[in-house]
Amino acid sequence: MWPVDSASLQDVTALAFLAATLVQVVKLFGPDKRLLNIVAIASALGFSFIATLVEMKFVPYPEHLLTALTTGIFAAGLATLGSEAIQNIRGMLGYGGRSDSGQLAYAKRMLQVAGEILDAEQKQVGEERS
Repeated sequence: MWPVDSASLQDVTALAFLAATLVQVVKLFGPDKRLLNIVAIASALGFSFIATLVEMKFVPYPEHLLTALTTGIFAAGLATLGSEAIQNIRGMLGYGGRSDSGQLAYAKRMLQVAGEILDAEQKQVGEERS
């Protein structure tokens, strides 16, 4: 079901589709990849609550709000689960950042950055003592 009206936005799969689409947009253009799960849950909950409010003519019963909450949470989980599963499978096959070689390359970069920071601090301390 394509999310084209407020009734279809009350479906878990439609919300998951929208949340996954927004996550991919943020992944491409966003500065921080750590926000992806927050974007997924915020968009799924936001669309779910807006659709419920519109469908109930802005006078929802508590049951409708609870349904919107649980639907949004399940949709966010579904939207992020697929992406995480694909990344983990790629890592097990030896590709991407979650593979052994990807994690080793990341660790080497972090050690190099840490070494540069320590060298700069030691140089600054040596200049202060002089």
